[in-house]
Amino acid sequence: MFPSALVHQITVVINPGGTYRINFARVHEYALYVFPNVEEVVQPAPIDRTTETTWKLRRTGSESSKRHQRPNQFYPIVVDKKTTLAKRVGPALPLHEKWQPYENDREVHVYPIDSKGVERVWRYAGETMMKHVLAGNVYGRKQPGGLELLSPQRTSRYGKT
Repeated sequence: MFPSALVHQITVVINPGGTYRINFARVHEYALYVFPNVEEVVQPAPIDRTTETTWKLRRTGSESSKRHQRPNQFYPIVVDKKTTLAKRVGPALPLHEKWQPYENDREVHVYPIDSKGVERVWRYAGETMMKHVLAGNVYGRKQPGGLELLSPQRTSRYGKT
């Protein structure tokens, strides 16, 4: 019908409890969206950093949240001082090496150190954290004593279907 168009079939939940018909309870319908195949028409939803639900990226629990328990999850995250967005992930620091604070006029290296000075670990290993950084989903919120690194709980900036 539209050979040069981009067609998406979207599932729409109309009644989570179901609309009863003989033998079945229907909970959803389908909608077809047809777009020109030449440009991005649907734009990402704006991210409101003041109200979104976030994950703290530093592990805080008592079980396996300390550096010696997960040494490959102790590394610096390089954060832009002006935007507080993470730019990249540094290499994991070997257990025998002491971490050193570092910052210059453009960036700061943030380690997973808690408010009591305990060496903790990040929620993700470096490779996974870098994927979140590249997606723009790691940023700092200023707290007393430094930056708390956060990530939105939702994984997509587009609407969910």
